[in-house]
Amino acid sequence: MQDRNATMPEGDVKDPLQFGDDHMDIVKNMTREDYDYLANCPMVIDLPTLNNSRVVHGGLDPAIEKPVNNDPYWVVNIRNMDDGDPERTKSDGKHWTKYWSKAQHEPNNTTPINIYYGHDAGRGLDLESETFGTDSGCVYGNQLTALEMKTHQITQVDCSKYSK
Repeated sequence: MQDRNATMPEGDVKDPLQFGDDHMDIVKNMTREDYDYLANCPMVIDLPTLNNSRVVHGGLDPAIEKPVNNDPYWVVNIRNMDDGDPERTKSDGKHWTKYWSKAQHEPNNTTPINIYYGHDAGRGLDLESETFGTDSGCVYGNQLTALEMKTHQITQVDCSKYSK
């Protein structure tokens, strides 16, 4: 295990989220090849032939038309929107999915887009008409959830490593 203040591959970057768990150890022990692979992964995966879907870690700002224009920080961390601004916590504003769903039903929107996301274990499994939150809290001792995107069939397994 390396020191928490050691320099990460992208420079002298502290842990802004203060995970306090395995994340920092994983990052600091990554090889350059690991880092390059992750740095080149897309933040948003478009799957237009699969129910016109997008896959993201946390969510998207519904006011931004092109996914590539979303700030990567918010793609990973968004939970709510407050007065049009993304929020990382659930305490301010409303769940970003409410705004996304509303935008999908605007008269000028002829092709609604489904969003599949995680990063919100506090809300648990959150399946709506255009947004599908699958973070069911495995890391907190709940279940791991898989959602088949065509049929929306759910499969769940217990997370024995993280018992309550």
